[in-house]
Parts: sequence; structure tokens; C-alpha cells
Amino acid sequence: MLNQVNTTTSRLKHGDTREDGWRFLDCHKGQERWASPYAYERYRVGHAVAKARRRAEKKGREFSLTVDYMMAIYPPSGLCWVTHEPMVWGLEGGYGSSPSIDRLDHTKGYTPDNVSWVSLRGNQLKQEIERPYKPEKSETKPVNETKGKKTAKKAKSAKKPKAWKPRAKVKRLWK
Repeated sequence: MLNQVNTTTSRLKHGDTREDGWRFLDCHKGQERWASPYAYERYRVGHAVAKARRRAEKKGREFSLTVDYMMAIYPPSGLCWVTHEPMVWGLEGGYGSSPSIDRLDHTKGYTPDNVSWVSLRGNQLKQEIERPYKPEKSETKPVNETKGKKTAKKAKSAKKPKAWKPRAKVKRLWK
């Protein structure tokens, strides 16, 4: 199991696993909260759906996803369809392998026919592939175009870094 801990000797972190498979959520007012493997998965999917809902509201996009639907379409193998690597929540596999909700058509909202699960790394790879080419600034403007005029540009004097000065001693008003 990932991040299996001895609860008596180590400090617990979100997602740590006990011997019986239960996952640590948090500690509130001195009370530890643990979740079964199914409840932990549902908790993480619910968090991802809530984040997608906030993004949709912010951008004014349609949103009609439910936690149950997103649990149903989560790949049984747990593999990302872009990178073919296992998707693992949070720090256990690094944030790049965390599952995220991907919109297949970026012009549409978060609807059941337009979403799938993909790892964060896979989502970034998709964005790089789909992004149109944007030329560098130096490619769009000719360098030193003078239009037939000879101009002498003064070299800008390099600014000297300020010398370090010790701070004035402050009289302490307390002991």
C-alpha cells in the first residue's frame, strides 16, 4: 500500500494509509478523520467536481456533472489515456499523476458527453499539442529597423547596484 504508516510513531499526512486500508483525511479539534477506500475516492472525486464547478461558474460555462457520474466513468485500470501511467491522488505519485477532469472540446462546458479523466501531466501534454503556434516577439518585428535614417543611440548607462548599508540601531522599548 502507498504511504502505509504506523499511527503511533509518525505524524499523519492527508492520504496516508493504515494497515486495514483506511485513508487519513485530517485532524479536526484533536479528532482524527479516516475514510474507507471507497469513501476516500468519493471524497477526492467530489473535490475535483467542486473545483470544476467553480471554474465553470467563473468562465460562464455550462456545468452538469455529478459525483456519481464522475465515479462511474473513472477508468477501472486507473491509467491515464494520454500518458498510459497510473493516476494516483495527491502527493503519493507526485502531483503530475493526480487525476483531473478534462474537457474534450474546450469550447464547450463541463457536460457528461464532453469530459474524461486524465492525469495532470497528460492534460498539460494535450494543451501543448492543441495550442496554436505563437511566434516569438523577435520573429514578428524586424531588429534595428531604421527606415533609411542613420541614428546614433546612446548606450544606456548601467545602473549600479545600491551599496549595502547597515540599518540604524533601533532602541528597544521593551526588555
